Amino acid sequence: MYGALTGSGSGGLGTVMELTLALAGTAVVRADADGLGKSVWITLPL
Repeated sequence: MYGALTGSGSGGLGTVMELTLALAGTAVVRADADGLGKSVWITLPL
């Protein structure tokens, strides 16, 4: 998933994923309720 989202290098979602993973966090991307966008769930260590 990381490679797929950051491979293009252009876009906010790839940047968010790269930063989250660099901070030893996790991120899950899913379609939102109406299917027209994305929902991102991010966790970071304390």
